[in-house]
Amino acid sequence: MSAAPEPDLLATQRWLQRALLAQDGPGPEINSLLTGSAALTPRQRFAVLRRNHQRRLAARMRELHPALIQLLGREVFDAFVLDHVKANPARSHRLSRFDAEFVDHLARTRPDAQLPPERRDPTVDMVLDLARFERLYNQVLDGPGREDDLPATELADLPEEDWPSARLGPAPCLRLFRAGFTVHEYLAAVRQGGGQVPPRARPVFLALTRHGLQVRVHELTADAHRVLTSLLRRAPLGEALRDVDRDLARTWLRDWGEHGFLVAAAGDPAPRPRAVAVSESS
Repeated sequence: MSAAPEPDLLATQRWLQRALLAQDGPGPEINSLLTGSAALTPRQRFAVLRRNHQRRLAARMRELHPALIQLLGREVFDAFVLDHVKANPARSHRLSRFDAEFVDHLARTRPDAQLPPERRDPTVDMVLDLARFERLYNQVLDGPGREDDLPATELADLPEEDWPSARLGPAPCLRLFRAGFTVHEYLAAVRQGGGQVPPRARPVFLALTRHGLQVRVHELTADAHRVLTSLLRRAPLGEALRDVDRDLARTWLRDWGEHGFLVAAAGDPAPRPRAVAVSESS
């Protein structure tokens, strides 16, 4: 009788990856795919592998959420990560996917989820805002930047008669964020070695971009956030600025052009500036 064929290496690696990420333990096939030792059975060795995998995963997650660890403490943070691993078997080996699902898990499992919003614990809201902000910050950091894009620096000089038809696209790294706490200030403080004072409660409207391989965070007014949201949804410039004072609108356009928030939308002609530059208010 011929010997049983050797397991395919790639198939074995895939099995191990699925087994480590799955909620249930491995099946009887483990005895043919993983060897035992004098002290441990194959299943016991697998349990050691899984614990080590979870520790490494928690360590990687700590790198993504320094501010959340500062706020909660490492022990509580690691417990949240482990709870997520147990409750939601991972569908992907990508850390970014796991992190996105981790933030969603925190929101789903908040202890006061059944209460109306006005009766929920604001401390939990603060934790969720911070987790979401760090998630978005990492997304911008790892995503495409605007290093190779030509920003719309002449937006402030665009004639008003062109506003109704002008369409501007977001820079590939532009993301908008709103929160009820100053989570951006808290993350900046933690990165500088601080963070002893928790985020303050107030409405916050932010734009995040990346340039020079660094994430830039800009605080906006509520109205500026609303206009940028419309532009990100491909609304014509005139429609997005319909209710905005014209001097204020030009100030925004100048600032957004300098910050590289916007670029000419694909397929649309570049903005046509005035032949003579308009004087800008200080």
